[in-house]
Amino acid sequence: ILLSRGLVDKLTPKQLHIVLTHERAHVQRLDVLTSLADRFVCSLLAERVSRALMGQIVLAREQACDEASAIEVGSPLDVAATILAVARL
Repeated sequence: ILLSRGLVDKLTPKQLHIVLTHERAHVQRLDVLTSLADRFVCSLLAERVSRALMGQIVLAREQACDEASAIEVGSPLDVAATILAVARL
């Protein structure tokens, strides 16, 4: 897991923990590998369909990791607040 120094410096320790639990969820789910397979399958589809499908797949993948992070840290609200804080950065 690689995080920029700028991001690490701007997050609270709690937020950093949440970001790391989210990213570890991607690792545990093997999302890099499944993403490659998703992209290959979608490349066989019409571009409009492929783009919409990939958007839904990416969103579902992120939501699954957000949920896993919320379970681990015990607070969906803290995860949501961290997502907003990172988006604002």
